[in-house]
Amino acid sequence: MAKAATAVALKVIDDIDQTLPREQQTDLAAAAWSEAIAEALLEAGISAASLTEAEVEKLLEKKLKANKEAEQEEKKKQTKEEAEASMWSDVYKLAEGFGLDMAKGSADYRLFHSFAEDLAQQEFMKGETPPPLKDQVEWVYKEVIKVKGGVAQTSEEEKEKQRKIQERNSILTRGLTRNENKEEPLTEPVRIVDIRKQITESAREKQRAAR
Repeated sequence: MAKAATAVALKVIDDIDQTLPREQQTDLAAAAWSEAIAEALLEAGISAASLTEAEVEKLLEKKLKANKEAEQEEKKKQTKEEAEASMWSDVYKLAEGFGLDMAKGSADYRLFHSFAEDLAQQEFMKGETPPPLKDQVEWVYKEVIKVKGGVAQTSEEEKEKQRKIQERNSILTRGLTRNENKEEPLTEPVRIVDIRKQITESAREKQRAAR
């Protein structure tokens, strides 16, 4: 409640018309703080009548300080989150410029974040001044490409291997098909007497032709 009352008091003070006389502005601010003090005392279970003015002011100052610190921490957190979001936006743009698909959940996206976690361990990151963001993104990009290139190369090698196997099988199949379809000449045992007979018949034919 006190925090809400303090917030209301601050808003009332911020909204005070600056064109009003200075004395009137002070009265309005004092009234706003009085309400905040009453809320703070009520929350703490303390009667305002039992405290001196100095104690009341000290209590209010402590409360305001705590609220102010909380507000500053919240602003720092928001600023940090905004700066981080802006940084990642720049990183993704650079990565996309290198040709990676940085859509959330894509293979490139997952690989990029995986290697980005190793970035801080690299020697070139351990100097007093880190390298430009573009150089850091380029290093991660190259690591991603190594993995993608390796996978692609393995896939191509496997395809080439399968192609050669299919080609070899095709050649063997064609050879077997030709041998199966080819008609082999029938052969019989040859006797010397048959050869002599053929020679004699051939000679007689030549003699008759000569007459």
